[in-house]
Amino acid sequence: MPRHARRHLNPVHDLPDHAIRALLQNPDNVRDLMEEAAPELAPHLDFARMRIVQRDFALDDWRERQNDLFLVIPYRDPDHRPLLICILIEHQSKSDPAMPIRMFCYAVLYWEKRWKTWADRKPRPKHLRLPTVLGVVYYTGSSPWSGPRSLGEMLDGPAALIRKSPQWDLHFLELRSRQPEEWAEDPRPWWTAMAVLRGERVGGVRFQQVFARVLHRLEALCPQDRVRCEDLTRFNLALAQRRRGPGEMETLREVALASQEEAVHRRRMLSMWNVVKGSWEEEVLKRGEARGTLNARREALQFLLSDRFGPLPESVLARLQQADDPEQLWVALQQIPHLGDLSEFRL
Repeated sequence: MPRHARRHLNPVHDLPDHAIRALLQNPDNVRDLMEEAAPELAPHLDFARMRIVQRDFALDDWRERQNDLFLVIPYRDPDHRPLLICILIEHQSKSDPAMPIRMFCYAVLYWEKRWKTWADRKPRPKHLRLPTVLGVVYYTGSSPWSGPRSLGEMLDGPAALIRKSPQWDLHFLELRSRQPEEWAEDPRPWWTAMAVLRGERVGGVRFQQVFARVLHRLEALCPQDRVRCEDLTRFNLALAQRRRGPGEMETLREVALASQEEAVHRRRMLSMWNVVKGSWEEEVLKRGEARGTLNARREALQFLLSDRFGPLPESVLARLQQADDPEQLWVALQQIPHLGDLSEFRL
């Protein structure tokens, strides 16, 4: 069967995978997730300067996978290089026994790319330094994860040799670790929004209660961050419309409207319900493509500038991350062959 046909066999099943990956391109959502995955590390990460790494170093067999998401998040200590957070979204009915080796290979391929960049520089820096890589698995399956959680668990041989081999311990987040009602009350919007996904298999009345509570709590986020609020709300509306039975739709629509206290929010909720009913998946894909273009041009600018002028100062890196117009970045790329000095760069 052609690969392009396989991609569309089960869009209902793929919905959370594609949507979660798109939602995790928002730094605030990543912050919420990392506070749960690595609470000792999260306060030291500068999420405002997070950037997405393009997956051009993935093996051919994995090109079809849409669940992995690589993020570079600078450590707040200026003496440390940026930290690469590898997030792989797993939304399967069973565990993946190859997860540690797959993520380890991703890390090695990324390091190899950095090694080549170092080797090609002229003059070549004295030391080759590699960024730290943290593997995070966000598992949203309904059954417990039964596969290995580290590379060490996959190794075969004498214990003394295994102890001296790379262990590659992964950080695991299992959505099933809490009941949907518990996630609905979590103060972090990302985890509040995940309550509906956690409760998709519960009974009708219980699901309606969780659904209503989540939408009500997300309403409070809108005055501070309307884009994030609406993205998380659309995600939950799409889950309800795609994962529940047709007989529940009218009730869930009324529950969604009743969850909003303000009349203006009820009108917005009705509009979002109707939009999601029509083409939410297409909207998510279009947003993802736009973000991909933006991040690819940021990556290209950073690579070409650092290749020509060496390590970039924080002021230039900040300008690259703040630029949000793909056309402006394209114009900036055209400057590079004509620059005599980094001070001439305009963005």
